[in-house]
Amino acid sequence: MRCLKRQSQTIRWLNGLLGCVVLMIGVGLLVSCEQTKPPVEATVATIAIKAETVPETVAYHRFNLEEIILIVTYSDGTERELSLQTSMFSADDLARLNGPGAHTLTVNYASLETVFDIVLDIPIPELVQVGEAGVTYTVPTGFNSTPRPVEGGFYMAKTETTYALWYAVRIWAEAEGYHFQNLGQEGSRGAIGQAPSHALFHPVTKVSWFDTIVWLNALSEHQGLEPVYRDLAGHILRDSRNSQIAILEQVVRTNHPGYRLPSPYEWDMAARWKNDTTSTYGSELVGERYWTPRNYASGALTSVDDIGATRAVAWFRGASGGDMTRPVGLLGPNHLGLYDMSGNVWEWTDFRNSFGDSQALGASYYEAASSVMVAMPFSTAPTSTWSIIGFRIVRGPDVE
Repeated sequence: MRCLKRQSQTIRWLNGLLGCVVLMIGVGLLVSCEQTKPPVEATVATIAIKAETVPETVAYHRFNLEEIILIVTYSDGTERELSLQTSMFSADDLARLNGPGAHTLTVNYASLETVFDIVLDIPIPELVQVGEAGVTYTVPTGFNSTPRPVEGGFYMAKTETTYALWYAVRIWAEAEGYHFQNLGQEGSRGAIGQAPSHALFHPVTKVSWFDTIVWLNALSEHQGLEPVYRDLAGHILRDSRNSQIAILEQVVRTNHPGYRLPSPYEWDMAARWKNDTTSTYGSELVGERYWTPRNYASGALTSVDDIGATRAVAWFRGASGGDMTRPVGLLGPNHLGLYDMSGNVWEWTDFRNSFGDSQALGASYYEAASSVMVAMPFSTAPTSTWSIIGFRIVRGPDVE
């Protein structure tokens, strides 16, 4: 990220905006500001904010953005890039960016003041396409790298689902008649069911498999998509409370285009993808492709025996700043650009074994380095909740 060079010019310009301007972080943060004097060259401006996560500053526990880049598009099609550093905002203000609703932020710089009225929407993470649509891949799965056919072209979120996103969707869903047995925890040590705080970008935890599929239905409906998870009669599942267990146990995963969990084999494909059709160091040949070996963390250059290589891509016991969750996306990505596919939290998959248990993959901050290999599974009851289990969203194949 480049440093801010013209802060005072930026603030003077922002103080000159007339009317309502729209700011965005990803697809989620909407900001409007009412001011008095427009810049000469601007008529109606749409401003988009791009955000990059950086390690949290523990002393402040503030919104983990170093800099906000404003891409200003004018009515004649020209663009200008402006920049604000988050040091211009107070830590208390930044901590209030915690889910849907209205908030106010004040920027003070060089005796100039700009007030932003903030409205937060649902911050959907970016999805990455895994494999080519219409192509079936032979994917190594499990400890024995048993080959399984997996259809390519599905889309997986770059990051684990944050508590901020979970909370935003849950609040909306409850107003629409959804019910949840468990309200979710902010990371591994945060409050349960409360408005997000300094750990808003940690993964949500303590949600059951049933909570997760109902929440994914809610996310789909919020986005205008047909939900995936139904009962035997085809009704949308909107209640994960224990009183509904008999219905939830008969869940049907449909082919509707909404959000869902990955199958364990899709998860393996995304975690072990290397895009290699020729032999390279640290690869395992299965089918006609080379994949990340089973004893590697996803994205690591060598096996889990190499603590340094594993620490570069995974949070695990002894490497997670106190054996706890960390904000998503801080370490290196894997070969597809997916973050935290190993470590941080286990991730629910769309699978029920013969005992009725659900399966999670990827390991967590609580495991030793030797356990964050891509082949490591974890099975538990679909009603159970853990501070080491979260999830990641998927769509498709055959969606845009």
